[in-house]
Amino acid sequence: MKTIFVFKSILLLIWIFNPNHSRAQLNAFSNLYRPGSKLYVHALQGLSLRANPDLKAQSIMIIPLGAEVEVMPDSKSKVAITNSNIQGIWAKVKYGTNTGYMFDGYLSRYHANSSKSDLLSYLKLLYKVKLDVKNPVSEFQSEWQIEFTNGVVYTAGVTYKEGGEEIIDAEGAVFPTAVITFQELYLIARLTYQLSLNGKECPIDPLS
Repeated sequence: MKTIFVFKSILLLIWIFNPNHSRAQLNAFSNLYRPGSKLYVHALQGLSLRANPDLKAQSIMIIPLGAEVEVMPDSKSKVAITNSNIQGIWAKVKYGTNTGYMFDGYLSRYHANSSKSDLLSYLKLLYKVKLDVKNPVSEFQSEWQIEFTNGVVYTAGVTYKEGGEEIIDAEGAVFPTAVITFQELYLIARLTYQLSLNGKECPIDPLS
């Protein structure tokens, strides 16, 4: 049976749920890693490793999409920065034999979707499936729900065509805030839906 993902509707792309959260909490990514932590580059064209925590500082090299960097101890004060409407700080990291500073707004604790897989395939790479069910809505349609062991829930609409072909025409995923930050979700969406977004603002909204 062949399954085709057709993103006709991304009204609910990725949601975060937590009854007590605030936008400030969603942007606390820099508080979640420590020296020794492994982070991954989510910038499509790679991310500059700079000699100092400054956009005008010498670029030592460009770290490619999907690369792993290690957070290093840093005695310097954290410097906030906004780049392409993404907020973050300068993080001191090591890549191979090179040590420098990277803008953490394009870093994540999760491996990047560098193969540009569809959302479900990417989630299955990150998490273990707990429950996978398709509830019939009609003879030709079903609602698909997949629950992962960490509380992430993927949902999609499925339309059945002749010959057993399945068309996925809408999908979404719900993430507990204990699992991932708003920033990390935004980075996942930028890579997974880059053709659909076409450089526009990513349609991710937290529940209030």
